[in-house]
Amino acid sequence: MRYLATDTLGRSAYPVSYYDSSGVPHSLQVITTSVAIQTALCGYSPNLPYCNEYSSTWTVPQIITLPNGMTYTFTYVQNQYGEPSSVTLPTGGQISWGWSTNAGTDGRACTSRTETDGGQSNTWNYAFPNSMTDPGRKPDQIHRNLVQAFDERLVLD
Repeated sequence: MRYLATDTLGRSAYPVSYYDSSGVPHSLQVITTSVAIQTALCGYSPNLPYCNEYSSTWTVPQIITLPNGMTYTFTYVQNQYGEPSSVTLPTGGQISWGWSTNAGTDGRACTSRTETDGGQSNTWNYAFPNSMTDPGRKPDQIHRNLVQAFDERLVLD
């Protein structure tokens, strides 16, 4: 059973308990936020006799506090499909994603991924179905395949 509480700022929070590989119990704290969702997919299904867009508000993790006090902080795209727009890592680095303007039948595609650490940023750009550049602007087939599979999962899941 989840115990829902509020933190000192009035945000919804709940603890998550787990056991490590040694059987020692640990707890995470998850603070949630609301993401407004509004799809625009009907234009991609012109042959259907009807189409309903989806509009809702999702509750998603915003801050995950680890047992050692370090945190992961997530932001999301509002008023569209709710994709993650960035995650700030416990070490201070950040990963951010850019998303296509238009959605296809599988949703929007990830068009870029930027990693920032210690003031240095590297961006990978994607043009689907089979194009990618790395920060040095050199094609990298293995990396492209891995990142494409990962980012397509973000779009589909």
